[in-house]
Amino acid sequence: MSEFDPSPIEPLPDYVQDQLPQSTFDAVVTRIAIATRDPDARVILESFIESQKAPAYEGSQKAEAPKPIEEYPKGTELLTHIKQKIVMELFLAITREDSETIAVLILNNLVTANTRSATGRTPLLEAISTKIIHLVKELLDFGADPNAFGDIVRFFSST
Repeated sequence: MSEFDPSPIEPLPDYVQDQLPQSTFDAVVTRIAIATRDPDARVILESFIESQKAPAYEGSQKAEAPKPIEEYPKGTELLTHIKQKIVMELFLAITREDSETIAVLILNNLVTANTRSATGRTPLLEAISTKIIHLVKELLDFGADPNAFGDIVRFFSST
């Protein structure tokens, strides 16, 4: 059983009904901003996404790309809450079998194929538990570590 409950999708708020996303990237950003439930979330999220882009190479300087989210962030600040929603979106995308969202999150340097959930689970373990083989392969192609340790959530019945 998956650790995330892909509950029914709520209708979009009135302020976005007429502004439906035109791309997978816009859809992901909109979902995360709405899930954050803060009016400033979209601006802060877009700023964070912009900050995750690789810096321009300028000759002798060593340009270092920003680090994506590796572990589920802890804290109560709005940016931390947004980062938590980004990680949750990765795991929900695995549950939904949404390869495009997974690619958008990883290719935009927001998360890695090894980013851990709030319970310590890796995306690879999540994909294996859902038995969606093509997602397992895609995560391996994105660099998921098959030897990474992660927590396995088990549910037992009392029968």
